[in-house]
Amino acid sequence: MPSVRGSGNGSRCADGGMRLLVDAQLPPALARWFVSKGHDAVHVFDIEFHRSSDEEIWKFALDNDLILVTKDEDFSSRVWIDRASVGLIWVTIGNCSNRTLIGVFEEKLAAIERIFSEGKSLVRIQKKSGN
Repeated sequence: MPSVRGSGNGSRCADGGMRLLVDAQLPPALARWFVSKGHDAVHVFDIEFHRSSDEEIWKFALDNDLILVTKDEDFSSRVWIDRASVGLIWVTIGNCSNRTLIGVFEEKLAAIERIFSEGKSLVRIQKKSGN
């Protein structure tokens, strides 16, 4: 997986973009969308990790300084427990079309980038109240 290794800048690319691993519950199209926005992203299917355990995915993200994008609530708990934590984008908007999901990320991308650039480790993506 050479496209996400070796920047040495934590979960940031040398050019300032984020380095992301998109989990199996989310579509590969989301990883491609992040790449189209200048970030370094890969989906677990792309690296044949779609059958890996949560532990293996977490370790891979940690070892490679990746921000994990997931719907899995278990990972959000790990951020608080694991002192050597990965960055996490926890998606809690429920089932929706790829178009809707990417639209939400389009709307929130600048805030996500800012939050991680400030050194924070968790972003929760959720529906607006009333939606």
